[in-house]
Amino acid sequence: MIISHKYKLIFIHIPKAAGTFMTKLLENLDKNSINCDNHTSAKNAKKKFPELWDSYTKICIIRNSWDREMSFMFYMKSYRSHHEHHIVENMNVTEYLEWRKTRVDHQVDYILDDNGDCLVDYILSFEDLNTNIKNFFRGAYNIDVSPHLPPKKREVSIREPNYRRYYNDHNRRMLHEMHLPDIKHFEFVFGWDILNNRLERPPQEYPDNETRLLKIP
Repeated sequence: MIISHKYKLIFIHIPKAAGTFMTKLLENLDKNSINCDNHTSAKNAKKKFPELWDSYTKICIIRNSWDREMSFMFYMKSYRSHHEHHIVENMNVTEYLEWRKTRVDHQVDYILDDNGDCLVDYILSFEDLNTNIKNFFRGAYNIDVSPHLPPKKREVSIREPNYRRYYNDHNRRMLHEMHLPDIKHFEFVFGWDILNNRLERPPQEYPDNETRLLKIP
């Protein structure tokens, strides 16, 4: 979670949803921004900072569940220092999802209260992130943040940008069941290409997508 008193802004940091990017942006905009309780939920933040909650703008970034889970997997595979690297290092997608489903986290848990009401004011989409962030700051604060946008993080993990290539029908449905609360609430669709406004299926020439996992050196 990031707090900017300059902009009266609270950013709820959902894991693997551009939190590092947003943190750097807010640090560029406000050198006195506060990074605290890294991945705390909006519900807990409201309890911890009641004096700020009603008067500050709350935002978060969400990410398509199928894409987000691949980001998790390759992050753990790439960082040998990660405490679960040795567990997932040699797993394929299906094996990883079987292991992961016992410890999955849902994005809705970061922004909804116990009654299912949303506690944040703005939800930005990970897809086309720069445009979404620029539009938010232009609308909410009448400022152009273009000069302050940090460079895109260099991918530490070795993965293809198109997450669809890592799924077949079986593991695609597995993830749908795992992340059903997010998929229903945010209306995520597998293969939805937001930039081109079209539905994209995985390439048929790769019927067994699991064989295409890139090896981590």
